[in-house]
Parts: sequence; C-alpha cells; structure tokens
Amino acid sequence: MLLLIPTSYPAVAQEEAAGTIEEVVVTGSRIPRADIEGAAPVAIYTEADIDRTGATSIGQLLREIPSVAGGAQTTQINNGGGGTMQISLRGMGSVRTLVLLNGRRVVSSVSSGAGTAVDLNTFPTSIISRIEVLKDGASAVYGSDAVAGVVNIITKSNFEGFELSTYLGDTTRGGGSRQQYDLVAGGQGDGNNWLFVASTTDEEEIEVVDREWSQIPLFQAAGDVIFLGSSAPPWGRYRSFTETAGNRDCDGDGIIGLPADADEGARESNCDLTLGPEYGDFRGFNYFGGDSYNYAPANYQRQPNHRWSLSFFGETALDVLSDAGLLGNVSGVVEATYTNRESRQKLAEVPLAPLAFFGYSAPYSKDNYYNPLGADVPDWRRRMVEGGSRTNPTEENTARLLLGLRGEMDSGWSWDAYMTRGESSREAHFGHIYNLERVANAVGPTTGSPATNDLQCVADSANCVPLNTFGENSVTQEMIDYVTFTTNESFRMEQQIWSLQLSTPSLFEVPAGSVGFAVGLEYRDEFASDSPDSQIATLGDAATGTPRQPTSGGYDATELFLELVVPLIVDQPLVESLELEAALRHSDYSAFGTTTNPKLGLRWRVANDLVVRGSFSTAFRAPNVAELFGGAGSSFPSLTDPCSGGRTGGNVCMDPRVPDQGFEIISTQIRTRVGGNPDLAPEEADISTVGLVWTPEAFLGGMSLALDYYEYELTDAVGGLGADFILQACAMRGELCDRIARFPDGNVRQLDNRTANANGLEASGVDLAVSYSGIETPIGEFDARLDLTHVLTHDLVQPDGSIIEHAGWFRDEQDGHFGEWKFILGLGYQFNEKLNVSWDIRFIDDVIEEFDDQFTGEIFERTLEGAIYHDLQANWHFQLSDLPSTLTFGVDNARDEDPSFSLDGFNDNTDVRTFDTAGRYVYARWRIGL
Repeated sequence: MLLLIPTSYPAVAQEEAAGTIEEVVVTGSRIPRADIEGAAPVAIYTEADIDRTGATSIGQLLREIPSVAGGAQTTQINNGGGGTMQISLRGMGSVRTLVLLNGRRVVSSVSSGAGTAVDLNTFPTSIISRIEVLKDGASAVYGSDAVAGVVNIITKSNFEGFELSTYLGDTTRGGGSRQQYDLVAGGQGDGNNWLFVASTTDEEEIEVVDREWSQIPLFQAAGDVIFLGSSAPPWGRYRSFTETAGNRDCDGDGIIGLPADADEGARESNCDLTLGPEYGDFRGFNYFGGDSYNYAPANYQRQPNHRWSLSFFGETALDVLSDAGLLGNVSGVVEATYTNRESRQKLAEVPLAPLAFFGYSAPYSKDNYYNPLGADVPDWRRRMVEGGSRTNPTEENTARLLLGLRGEMDSGWSWDAYMTRGESSREAHFGHIYNLERVANAVGPTTGSPATNDLQCVADSANCVPLNTFGENSVTQEMIDYVTFTTNESFRMEQQIWSLQLSTPSLFEVPAGSVGFAVGLEYRDEFASDSPDSQIATLGDAATGTPRQPTSGGYDATELFLELVVPLIVDQPLVESLELEAALRHSDYSAFGTTTNPKLGLRWRVANDLVVRGSFSTAFRAPNVAELFGGAGSSFPSLTDPCSGGRTGGNVCMDPRVPDQGFEIISTQIRTRVGGNPDLAPEEADISTVGLVWTPEAFLGGMSLALDYYEYELTDAVGGLGADFILQACAMRGELCDRIARFPDGNVRQLDNRTANANGLEASGVDLAVSYSGIETPIGEFDARLDLTHVLTHDLVQPDGSIIEHAGWFRDEQDGHFGEWKFILGLGYQFNEKLNVSWDIRFIDDVIEEFDDQFTGEIFERTLEGAIYHDLQANWHFQLSDLPSTLTFGVDNARDEDPSFSLDGFNDNTDVRTFDTAGRYVYARWRIGL
C-alpha cells in the first residue's frame, strides 16, 4: 500500500563552509556528536522519503516498515477499532513503542479507554523534517515505554515562506477516497525561527459491501469452508435448557411447547426452533445449513476519519538573558499543537440474546401475548434489524503546549529546560444499547390484547411496551424506544512534564579524545478518567454493549538520568576509533517504587567505511493508567471452548461442571470481563543488539549497508492471561476454572480476563538496510533501497511456562501476523532534477494460520498466503508564474491485489492489521510555494 524506505545518512556529518563539523543529537542519545552512527540502530526517514508515498498521516507511513509486526490499532479495524493509527515495533505491542516529538514525550490517545498509546494520526505529515526510528530499547535514555524502540518525529526548523498543498485520492473499487489540504508558513533569521501548519484531512469510509471478498463471513465447519453468520437472526431462534445440565427434552413436557399446527419435525429438533429466512412455520434451526444471519453487509470495512490540526513551533533568541553572561546564548522555545479527530464505527444491528450473549435471564414468558410457543423460552435470540445498524460516532481532541528555555555556553555546555502539558479527551456516543431489565419486562407476562386496545406488561405496566420478536418486521419503533437508550461517554488523559538537562560533547579529555556527558532530571505526572454513561454504570451487566464502572487515577514519577560517551582507542591498526556508550536512569514512581535501568554500548570503527556496533540494556514499562485504573467492562471475543467435547473418550475436560457428554456451543462470542488492576508491577526487559554499518566509498560510492541482530526478553508483561489460555488451562489441567462462569448445560456464561502481570515475550531477528544512490546515467540518476527484517523467533511465554511460537504464524487477530520475512524494495530515477519516478515493492511472507473448526472444535493449520504490493509514483518540479511547484501522481497497490483470505480474521475474512483492504488507490498532489 504505502511504502517508506529509510535514507541512510553518511557515517560522518557534512562539513560546514567554515570548515567546522556540525554536531547533532540522534535518537537514542542526548549527547551532541559529529559521527551520527551510534551503537544502536536508527532508521531515518526524510521529508523526501515521505513525499515518495501516498500517505496522508504518519501512521500510514510507519505501519508499512518491515520492523513493524503483530496487531496494532488501525483505521481499517471497524469492530474493536477506535479510529486511531498505532504501530507495534518488533510486534511487541504499541504500548511498548515510545513516540516522541522533537525528542520529547507526547500525550497518549484515549481512543480505547483511559490512556493507551499515541495516535500517529495526531501529527500532520506537513510538519515533518524527518522521522527517526530507534530499533532498540532506550529506557536508560527516555524512561518507560521505550522497550521495543522509539519513534522520534522531528519537525521542520528552517522553513521560509508559504506553501499550499492539495491532495486527492480514491480507490478504483469505490469508497475510501481521501482529501487533504495543508498550509505551511515559516521564517528564520537573527536567532529566530518559526513554523505554522494548518491541515485538514477527510478519509471516506469503505463499506463491506464494496469489496466482494468480505461480503459473507466464512469459516471452516466439519472440514468445509462455509458461510456462518450470527446465531441471532432476524427470523428468530428459540431454544431452552432443562434443569439437568446437558439434557434437552422436546417431548412436550412443559420445558418448551409448540403451537398446535407445528409439524412433528419441530419436536425432533432438540428444542432449537426458528421461523427461518422464509418466515414460515416453526422448524428446527440449522446453523450450518443457512439459518444464520449474514451480518457483514451492515458493517464498515474501514472507518471514516476526519481530522484537522493547527501546529506552531518557534524559537527566539532572548538577548536579555544572553547578555547576563551566566547562561550562554539563551533561546525561548514554544511548541503548540491541537488536533481534532472525528471517526465513526458502523456495526450490524444488535443481536438481542439476553441469556446466550449477555448472561442475563430474561425468559420469553408463555403468558406473553406474542409468544406462540406455549411455554417459557429461557434462551431466545433475535437480530433487531428494525432498529438499523449501530453507528457510533467518536470525537477526540488532543492538545499539547511546550514552553522551554535552552542555552549554549562558550565552554561547550548546553542546557535545556522545559515544561509540557498534554491533554487528550474523547466523547463517544453509542446508540442501540438495550436495557435488559426492560427487555425482561417486555417479554414477560402481559394482560389484555391489541384487539381490545388494552395490551400491557404485568411489570412496569405504566411504561412497558410488550415486545414481539416473532415474525418479519414485527418490532415497532415504540417497542424499540422502550428497551433501548443512547449513551454519552467521555474519557480524558492528562500529562505534565518538567525537565532539565545539561550536556557537553567534551566533559574532559582522555588520550583517545573527548568524553561526552549528559545529565538530567525529569518529573512526570499522568492522570486519566473514564466516565461511562450513568445508565451504563447503573445497569452494569443488565445493559448490552460494554458496560463498566466510572474510574479515574494517575501517578507521578521523578527520574534522574546520566549518559557518557567515552573514547577508548583511536588511530590504531584495525581500530580507527573505539568508544563506549553508557547510560543510566533511576526512576521513582508513586505507584510502583523505584527502578534503575542501565545501557551499555560499544562502537568500533574498524576503518573509515566500516563500523561494528553492539549494545545491551535493561528496559521497563510502567503500566499506563488504563491498565491500572480502567473500569471493569466487557468484550466479546470469538472463542471455542475445548470443554464442549465433554469429559469422556478422547475429549477429556477437567472442569467438573461440564456434563460428560459435552454440550452444543450456543455462541462463539463469549462475554469476557476486562479492566484495570491497581496492583500491577512494571514490565522488565533485557535487550541486546549487535551489527555493522558499511559505506564503501572507495569503490562503491553512494552505497551503504547496515546489518543488525536484535534480541529481546520481556518478563511480567501486562495484559490479560488470555481468554483462550484460560479456557485451555481449565480444560486440560483443571486450572483457572474459577475464572469461568458456566450455564447449567456447561456453556460459558462469562470469563474473567482482567489485567495482570501474566506473560513473557522473547523475540529475535535480523534487520538489513541497503541503499545505493547517485548512480549517474546520461539522462539522470538512479537509486535503489532495500529495507528488510527477518524474524527468527517471537515467542509468547505463558504463565505456566509453556511457549506459543509466533514467528511464521498467524494465530489470532489480536496477536497479529508474524511473517518471517518482510521487506520493501524501492527503485527511483531522477531525470535532470525535474522529473522523478519511483517503483516500490512491499513483500509480506506466507505464514501458517491456526484456526478452530466451528463445528468440531478441532484446531487446524493452513498456509495464509503473503502479499506483494507494487506502488508507482511520478512527480514533476516546475515553475508556475515564477512560483516553485510540484505535481505528483501515484498508484498504490497498482495490481489491485485482494488481501489474503483468512479463516481466523474476525474482521472481513482477512487480517486487516497487515493487508491492504482498499485495493488499487490512485492519488494526486499539488504543492506550490508562495
């Protein structure tokens, strides 16, 4: 789809005209230095690299890079998506990738609760000078969250003039159009510089019906790939349990009755009846034979996303302070950003099944006027199509203000002091929430009849409207209004940071050169609140949706950090230079106590064109406020209970509550309790990297090659034990069964998967980056670039010590896709500095997909095919009335490849976090300077 390939910087920064060597600070260190190739691997993406893509957000840019894997939020996620764009470096989770703006923290999004990870759509692409991606742990330098790596967004600082940009793009299959308009203004001089950016972006939704491959939900059942929809269809499903778990009786003994004209076949259908899609007489419900409901067409495939932002960055010389002579040349710094985002989910109509889906007893009374079955029906289900699709609009506002001072002294010391405050707030509106207490009233006993105009409920007779689920279009608006309501929910995240640091490239001299040094003190305070609708909080489990309780909480941290760069050897045979990098950070958290994290790196320049590097560090991640204080709520993951096979023969289940003969699964979506845990401890990790950088200027000028090996070991990972793990542990070992509530027949009523320090994670692999630029031909220059990641291992260590391998696997959508090979190859040609053309190729490896047979519960494996996408672009630089202009045309996914079909893709029969679901996408951009 959108391909971003790093530009390799030369090993030594360019010399200034006066003959001095520029010193810069690169992500992963706070010490300015001339040689930017440090001990840790950093990929740098320039403004030119970004222009080479058709992206309209930083999130779209970065989610394509090979070092990103696994499951992270994207706007391609509808059910379960919050409208944000996040990335997961090394596939370790977006919460373990630290995002910085100009080297400083930014506030998290609250799209999925009270503080999770930064929404990369918050930053417009027009502010960017470059993006630096550190693919190494950096807790010793930056603190919490920098486990898998760091994304540092560097804004433009030398822009002068005005620039307007217009972007239009659309898919060739319909839906998914994008528009973006940007105004950039800036200036510099006399120690001052400023940048102002206004940006607005509209991304149109894609409907499921717009893509043929996602219009019908497909699963494996009894060895065949078939359509399987919802077991709560518009034509109704009515079934019952006996008092004895596992025994069903359809002999007319009072458990469930039948109307007089029901055929005998209905009596043999195990008390599982429906009117069928034809809305005929009652007959046996056949889930695998066409009686389920196709919910897919009523969903979005990609959410609509509208956002606008205002950004200002400025620095001005403060001569009054500079003239005092104590603080050096002093500048004042301000950064102010504001982003508004509106997005919207659209889900299929509500599947109203109080007992089966929500664990709430609301039996359809035999004394209800509309019940023709003559008996109480404990388990009834109806897709409420008369109410329409669930459209859930969300608005999020993110603001950040930084005020700071920095100075440079003649002695070579520099200092930086700042305060930053960030706030993220979200308002969400959810319609079609059902009050199950009122549902129970509406399907309970009634008196009177419509004929005499005196039909009313026995319970809440003054307000209640009896509910009729038997028949096509049998539910009236009056019935819906009584049992439903709309919620208004709000979330808020606040972050405040005070920081002071000092650094020098030359603390003192040693025989091999100057010792670089940095020291700093930082105070950070974070607070979040989650305010669900009062009706949701009051009703609790008597409401559909995701009921939870209001909550708030926060913590503060005081941190001291030190960093040294010590040259050890210089100008010796095979050792042009050898230097040690060391960093240490001590953190004191109000919620967890103290932690100290060191980092050691070694950088060996063998010769002018060869650098060997390596590092070892410990890292930590403090649980965020959502994980600590998030209110208990519910989710509905798709799961298969291994105990459904029973407790005899080859299907041995260790849960004594399950009947010997097993049970028929009533729903594959199991209500699962999720929420925060204030007793969580921080995660800890050991990280090591080793690699080399080769720039053979003598015989291959313009070429650079970086090869790095990485290894991570994470313990005490914060998260749920895993709903599937809990089911397996209970079934196979009789453990954790207390986390599972069951119905009398054995079906799972509810599962507890609230947050804990549950798992571990071990990962290793190799990164390769090769670039070759400046290859001259008679009519222009050619360049080629390769960015590749090979995943060797990615193992989830479960609480019992068992390991689930992910490298080369796609086990479920939440953990995500871990192809062993992933790369992007870019080829470019520049014709006489006026016309540039590029061809970019992205490769995603095949994996083994693991999935459950929906009929037998058996686990199967199959090959989930990878993908090769081709992106083409051409841009023309010209003068329009003496104004510099650039016109760009591009095609992403030029071959219009479908995403790979998955039997375990909860959304749209594919892995929407990995594959391109839009199809061929054509765009144009016009940029003009004023």
